[in-house]
Amino acid sequence: MDAEREAAPQRGRSAVVWIAPGLGGAVHDEAVPGEFLASHGYVVAVESAPGWRGRVMRSDADVLPVAREQAGQLAALLDRVRAQAGADASRAAVVGFSFGARAALLLAAQRPEVRALVSLAGGIGSAEGKGWLPPDALDRSRFATPILHVYDDGDPAIPPDFTLLDSLKGARRLRSRVAGLGHFDLITLGLARARLPELGTVDPAQAARIEHVLQAVRAFLKETVG
Repeated sequence: MDAEREAAPQRGRSAVVWIAPGLGGAVHDEAVPGEFLASHGYVVAVESAPGWRGRVMRSDADVLPVAREQAGQLAALLDRVRAQAGADASRAAVVGFSFGARAALLLAAQRPEVRALVSLAGGIGSAEGKGWLPPDALDRSRFATPILHVYDDGDPAIPPDFTLLDSLKGARRLRSRVAGLGHFDLITLGLARARLPELGTVDPAQAARIEHVLQAVRAFLKETVG
């Protein structure tokens, strides 16, 4: 990666972006999107997911409790980031990968400073997670946070389903299908596999797809949080 330890912050105050990894994801899994967004002036914060810390889901009944647990961790993370020099926590966005998009949705519904939600191959737009959120867990009629959902329908095991997204009628919802995008292309491993011969065949097309997603996320955040 290109990041430097203890780099001097830029002048002024910048919007904050949280990143919520997938169920078993750790901070380093989000190094690529985190570094990319930080390089464009955002204060980026990542919290390892509950599964990385040993939380186990034994049935579908555990999905909502674990999503709430992760949303609580993200909320606590924002409160810590407020004290960072240069962080403008009144302008915030949350990016959720895979399972993390569920936590991101719950967080956006709870915190008014969240002005944008990005779902990267998120469970809020798949058939796999269609019934995880009961009606009384989120007031869909009041949810108004703009959403960008990036997905690929090439994996028959995880077909898209927009029932939940379509129920959020008060929110502006953008969907972006990226043909050929693999589920795990959107974590650090995806870009490493595309660029490092040691991990397989170098794939410029895969690297270009990942770059396309990152630029789409940047444009969406620039429009919504500045």
